[in-house]
Amino acid sequence: MLAVDYGDRRTGLAICDALGISVRPLHVIRADHPKAAAAAIAGAAREEEADLVLLGLPINMDGTEGHRALLTREFGALLAPLVEPLAVEFHDERLTTKEAEAVRREAWAKGAKLEAGKDSLAACVLLRGWLESR
Repeated sequence: MLAVDYGDRRTGLAICDALGISVRPLHVIRADHPKAAAAAIAGAAREEEADLVLLGLPINMDGTEGHRALLTREFGALLAPLVEPLAVEFHDERLTTKEAEAVRREAWAKGAKLEAGKDSLAACVLLRGWLESR
């Protein structure tokens, strides 16, 4: 499974093993256009032999979907034909970036250096949350 933390300029990716036990960050896609980001995600899905693409959906704190969620759903529609026959599934990404930033701060405080950026770590948080919800 490939998790995607979609952004206007940076899109973080994460992957898990077939059993859904181990989650690890992948690279960050830097793209200024949704078509370029979608093509890069499709390539990563093929390379990683993903069986599903999980796209983080930015839900408002009150549970509603705003403008950003609409853009993400439109991006999902753009991405879907590029990853066929894989499904594109949406999952609530509220606070994933905040949690990723906390993970980075904690690692730095312990003297560890994380190679993954906050966008890929946010994709890990998203994926872990989706797995735990199952």
